[in-house]
Amino acid sequence: AQYTLALGMEYNKFSQEFAIVYQSEMADQSTQTGRQLVPAYGIVDWSGKLKLGKAELFARADNLLGRQYLVSLKPFGARPGKPRSYLLGVSYQL
Repeated sequence: AQYTLALGMEYNKFSQEFAIVYQSEMADQSTQTGRQLVPAYGIVDWSGKLKLGKAELFARADNLLGRQYLVSLKPFGARPGKPRSYLLGVSYQL
């Protein structure tokens, strides 16, 4: 099972949101023979926006706490989850 809890706030021209994502333990295949379990994990993401007239500044931090986790064991062995990453940008409406 996967659960997401998102908490956000907005004040004047600024908004932000924290998202907590939890993935429970899961099997790497449907058959019982040779089955391995991928451990449960939880990550925290953050995003924010600042409106400045026709422009908007935005930022995002995925896996804010830098947690190391597995997302799969097949088809080619252990695959790690997304590392901490950042995105900054500007959008402008004509």
